Amino acid sequence: MAASSAAGNDGPEEKTKEDFHHLFTFTSSHKAGMDKVDREKANQIIYEMSKDSSYFKNEQRKAAEVDKQITEMLAKADAYRNSPPEMRLKAEQSVRGVLQRLEKERESKRGSWWCHVDMDMFYCAVEIRDNPSLKDKPVAVGAGPRCTLCTANYIARSYGVRNAMPGFIAQKLCSDKGATLVFVPPRMNKYAEESKVVREVLSEFDPHLKMGSLDEAVLNLTDYLKKNGLDSHEGRVQIATQIRQRIAERTGGLTASAGIAPGRMIAKIASDMNKPNGQTIVEERDAVGFTDNLSVRKIPGVGKVGERKLEALNIKTCRDILDNAVLITQLFTDPFRHLLLRAAMGVDGELKEQERKSFCCEHTFDATDDRTKLEKVLRNIAAALAKDLKSDRMKSRHVTIKVKTADFKERSVAMQLSRNTDETDDIAAGARKALNKYIDTHGLPRIPQLGIKCAGLSRVIGAHGEAAPKGTIDYLLQQHKHKRGKGNDKEGTVAEIEDEQMQPEDEQMDIEIAHCERHADPLPDVIDLDEYEEHPHSNPLPPSSSFSSRPAAPLPQKRSRPSTAAQPKPSVKKGKRNSVQPVSGPMDALLKRMADKKAGGGDGGGGSSAAGKGDWIELD
Repeated sequence: MAASSAAGNDGPEEKTKEDFHHLFTFTSSHKAGMDKVDREKANQIIYEMSKDSSYFKNEQRKAAEVDKQITEMLAKADAYRNSPPEMRLKAEQSVRGVLQRLEKERESKRGSWWCHVDMDMFYCAVEIRDNPSLKDKPVAVGAGPRCTLCTANYIARSYGVRNAMPGFIAQKLCSDKGATLVFVPPRMNKYAEESKVVREVLSEFDPHLKMGSLDEAVLNLTDYLKKNGLDSHEGRVQIATQIRQRIAERTGGLTASAGIAPGRMIAKIASDMNKPNGQTIVEERDAVGFTDNLSVRKIPGVGKVGERKLEALNIKTCRDILDNAVLITQLFTDPFRHLLLRAAMGVDGELKEQERKSFCCEHTFDATDDRTKLEKVLRNIAAALAKDLKSDRMKSRHVTIKVKTADFKERSVAMQLSRNTDETDDIAAGARKALNKYIDTHGLPRIPQLGIKCAGLSRVIGAHGEAAPKGTIDYLLQQHKHKRGKGNDKEGTVAEIEDEQMQPEDEQMDIEIAHCERHADPLPDVIDLDEYEEHPHSNPLPPSSSFSSRPAAPLPQKRSRPSTAAQPKPSVKKGKRNSVQPVSGPMDALLKRMADKKAGGGDGGGGSSAAGKGDWIELD
């Protein structure tokens, strides 16, 4: 592995290729349409175009850190090889057991069929369909030469152009071959509309399909194939063809590639084998050795850093993973070695339904230090996220902005909102507050990329009668409402909930909620949404109320049923705001807000928390 310490020297061309090719991932052959690119020539152009740029210096810093990690990893590998024989024997026996369990798991899943559908150069395909004059030209979706590209069509990819590449480099790669790259501004709303059409088509085959992004989806075809008498090789070929044809018909000519296999991972890999507008069917008899000669870079989840580390160990294919399985278990963390061994055995990870933890969106644009323009970008992102939250019937409590500067440095700033929300105004207010905090700390450099992440999610209960996740505040309220009797819609105040005699299920719930609070990630600053909206630029930052500055929550104690003789139940006077005792913690604060609002006739109250007066303001 070439060291990157010589990265700042202008040596001969041969040394340049040797020292710097690993910094450039733009021309990786694993990307569809780039298998015939002259990588050495393309990498040389990229080097010449970027060697004095902030991007290149940032890549050097990251590569140096990876080199350090590789050196430590190789030292650890030597230590294992020189360890006592009995220790190595024990490790080998452990790995043998793991592989045997994976083999049994694969056998237990026989008869399941998965389809992975991947739209071909989706964004570009939409633009070319709407403007046929672009059909025979190299096209990239991006705001221009100074911006990062979203994607490129196959003609542009043949020159070495791909997504995440700076536009000026993509332009040079094409002009070096005598072609002119056409830049098309992205239209995310349009792509989302087309994605919805694709989803409607795929839902005919699997109503519970999973969309990985706007342009790809995973379907479980097991029931559909059996129900329609298509559980055969010919039937699977027919279904793959039918899916692709229906997508093309409903979208006005957009093409898709598909892979059908006994597992999701193999289906995903298969969908990429005959791009564009093709399909691959992997039968059970072929699945065992399907991944043997597969490059590790083709494994979903293995990126450029993982590839470099594996190459340092001379592990280039899935067959190499199995041959070095013991060494892999000694050198890598649990998630990564788990991923590698399952991929080599052709076994999917466990399919678990998990509540979504965040919604994210990023926009790339011409670098600017104009605060007004940056706030407008944040507003547009907030609108997109609000739409997604409403669509999934979710609300967010935490807003985090990601700022990437022109020198490719990234920083994040988080804010905690005073309530769960799915409104554009609230998300935008939190994002602007976070941007102001960033500017106060780091100044206002030229910024070409902004992103927002909405986390701290809670599901909107009551819609379609879905149950809230156990251990959440919504679950607590649902259970209390259920206990009060069917047909009674009254949920009760916080004081009533807390003063009721605890039942066994309530005791367990208390433990779960206390556990959630004790192990919650540190919360960011709390933004006063109402006051901030009134004075968006002059309102000072609120005092920090992050969990890191609060005393740790005590261990949950199991409550025993109080004796009515020794401890008479206190009376609860409804309609008086001071009947609710002060509370602390994110869940208690939310409960108190609801109680205040109910007691005060819906005016929202003033709100307070352990963070201090003024940190929580409620919205109607």
